[in-house]
Amino acid sequence: MYNKDQSSGSGEIVVAVFGFMALVLVLAVAGEFALPIANDARSAIIVLAVLGLVMCLTGGIPMMLRNRHNITIEVMIGMILGVVALLVLGCRLFGFHLPLIESDQAAFNALALLIIVKVVLAALPEHQDTTL
Repeated sequence: MYNKDQSSGSGEIVVAVFGFMALVLVLAVAGEFALPIANDARSAIIVLAVLGLVMCLTGGIPMMLRNRHNITIEVMIGMILGVVALLVLGCRLFGFHLPLIESDQAAFNALALLIIVKVVLAALPEHQDTTL
């Protein structure tokens, strides 16, 4: 997707740190451990969304901006998944109901899954034949 030689490396470190924090949060929620910053599912959704947003702002978006002339299928899918993640977050926080997401725990699980898929997409090697 982009030339890794052009990256400074600091964004990758930030993504790794925030990714580790998101992993700890997901494991804590799955194991039903209360964290000081996320003691229920609703606050965990907000914390996970902030962590995912920081990871996207420091890893995904700069990668896309460095290579503006080469928008790949992976980038397009990542954008769509980001919009879906924001939709899940907004609907849960403002009380709108989405199909298959009836609780805060289900919204947390969906948000975690979307972030995992976005991270996997960002980690894929670049493919020259998938450019638009």
